[in-house]
Amino acid sequence: MNEIMSYFFNPEESMELLLSESNKNKWKDGVVKWLLVAIVAGLLTIMTYRMSGVEIAGIQEAAILQNILGVNNQEGIIWLGVSVANIIETLLIAVIRTLVWAGLLYVANKILKDELSLYEVLLMSIFCILTWITSQIFSSIALMISMVCSVQVINEMLLGIVMILGYWYLIVFIIGYSVATRSTFLKSGAIVLIIQGIFWGVANAFPVLQVILG
Repeated sequence: MNEIMSYFFNPEESMELLLSESNKNKWKDGVVKWLLVAIVAGLLTIMTYRMSGVEIAGIQEAAILQNILGVNNQEGIIWLGVSVANIIETLLIAVIRTLVWAGLLYVANKILKDELSLYEVLLMSIFCILTWITSQIFSSIALMISMVCSVQVINEMLLGIVMILGYWYLIVFIIGYSVATRSTFLKSGAIVLIIQGIFWGVANAFPVLQVILG
């Protein structure tokens, strides 16, 4: 957990350490962390549903599971199924985002003739997307706090922090590309923001991709 948090509190040093390691199996460590963080995020999502009083009948995934499993009277099983569905969805989106980001960053790297290997791009993408998954945990915690906190100022501060953390992976991408290629922060920022701008443009044109591309 300390390594994951370091990407939020000390991203530059964390990316330097990540990209300087010669261990070619580091990507496996990142994927394992994906799974662990996604499980926590999925369970916290269910907790926010329960705290907010959302009825299981109002959740689309629950209705699908009820039809598939035929366990309409087993609410506990349905809630567990919804949690598993959320975990799987998060991991699938993480895989797609990682591959797309790695592909576009590698293309940008080749066009700009920066010296960055495909493995370095993929490794950087895996751990940057790890921060995106982790931000969902913070979002759920902030939401649960807001449910029991009546102080509007605190709730607004939490909302602001959650919004920042939701896009923190972009900052980590910028720092990671800058560290890997010894480029300026401005150059790396321009590359990352152009790629994210492409994602937003595609998502606006095809709303069905909004969840995947963000």
